[in-house]
Amino acid sequence: MTRNLRRPALSEPIVRPLSWIVAATSIGVVILGARAVSGRRARPAAHEAPEEERPITPSPRPPAFRPAAPVRQIAAPAAGLAHVRGRAVVPPGPHKKGRFTVKADDTHEEFDAATGPGGSFELHLPAGDYTLTAAAGDDLIGTAKVRARPGTTEDVTITLEPVATITVKVDLGEEVDADVTAIATRVGTEFQAAEGDMDDDGLAITGLVPGVRYDLTVRAGERMVEVPGVTAPATIEVTLPKAVALRGAIGFAAGTRCPFRRVHLLDEDGDETSSADVDAHCHFELGEVAPGSEVHLRATARGWIVDERLTVPAQGDPPPVCLNPPCRELPPIAPTSLEVILTGAPPRSSISVEVTQTDDDDTGASGCASSGNQCEARDLQPDRPTTVTVTEQLCAAVRREVILHPGKNTLTVPCQRLRLVEGLAHGGRRPATISCPGGGETDLAETSVFDLHCPADGTELRYRAAGGPWRTAPLQAGADPTFVELAL
Repeated sequence: MTRNLRRPALSEPIVRPLSWIVAATSIGVVILGARAVSGRRARPAAHEAPEEERPITPSPRPPAFRPAAPVRQIAAPAAGLAHVRGRAVVPPGPHKKGRFTVKADDTHEEFDAATGPGGSFELHLPAGDYTLTAAAGDDLIGTAKVRARPGTTEDVTITLEPVATITVKVDLGEEVDADVTAIATRVGTEFQAAEGDMDDDGLAITGLVPGVRYDLTVRAGERMVEVPGVTAPATIEVTLPKAVALRGAIGFAAGTRCPFRRVHLLDEDGDETSSADVDAHCHFELGEVAPGSEVHLRATARGWIVDERLTVPAQGDPPPVCLNPPCRELPPIAPTSLEVILTGAPPRSSISVEVTQTDDDDTGASGCASSGNQCEARDLQPDRPTTVTVTEQLCAAVRREVILHPGKNTLTVPCQRLRLVEGLAHGGRRPATISCPGGGETDLAETSVFDLHCPADGTELRYRAAGGPWRTAPLQAGADPTFVELAL
């Protein structure tokens, strides 16, 4: 049977099977959607509580793992030791033979070289720039500079020549108690090359290298002058600046007592260089202060610490200093001293004086001594209870209670002559004590022989055995020495 297939006309659309499926699916979705909408309109939806909003917490990100970078290896520097070898050459002519030495310095530290025969030497030291100084005794010297490089050997020849001297003529301007000294440092550094002290022949710095420049410092106590760039050998003249006095006061409340006794001058390290008394009006005076210097003053007392730093002018006395201002307008009190004269003392006597002063805060002791029959105790405080004890080997000890006034005080004490008492004690128990009123006292432990000094006009001796009562023994009048025998 033959089918006649009709070809569609060109005007008719061509429908493919897949298109029919897509079209049918779309129609079904539209129909279902319409039924759902109509169903929601037929049944009202049940009321549902809105869900509580919760904060969104980002989930923690796991740490990223990164392998550690390999440690960078720093190459160690090459060996820092340098080697220096050389020889010192002695100039022609007769010279004294002295100990041969070679030293190397970097202006901060100094190193000794190993020396050998014929003026040879060698050094093994950290690389750097050095000055080599060779010397033969105190008469020949020479220097050379060397740049010592790591791992290399430097050959150096040092020619020795007679040492040079810088002579310093010093104008002191006034008599000083301190020693006068001079120090030479290599110019522009703090490296000390040599020093000298003033003697009967003057002041000279020897052991210097001819043609080398040095910075000089001349000092006498706190007085100092600096002279830069002096080429050896040379003769120079210097004038030491006059020492100045630093005067001042410490403030304290009206109606109270000045609590301070001394004021102290300190150096850069806090160590005391000098001190002075503070009078009852809290005034003080410090002498021998270097002009143009930086000074550090400190005064302490019970419950008080006063500190002050200031600059002393280069010329002239500085103005008065006020520690703990305001300072009261009170006149300074004259320094208080006590001269003690022992009358009737034997020839070639030797006097000793102890002065003890007591106030509300503490008790201080001072005094004086002399190979004669008088001495003067200084730096005392006025208007305070004072105990004076005077002793001399052949005079009885004397104790006096006095009140000192500002300025100089004089105390005359007669010598009560002593005589020598020798004796023998036997029997009884030990130790035994033997004394004479106004004189000496002695204890006997393992011996029976004794001697002590007693007043020349004394008539008796006191003695006792251990734990026993005091007893007396008569002394022969006028006899010097005298002998006594005791039965303990």
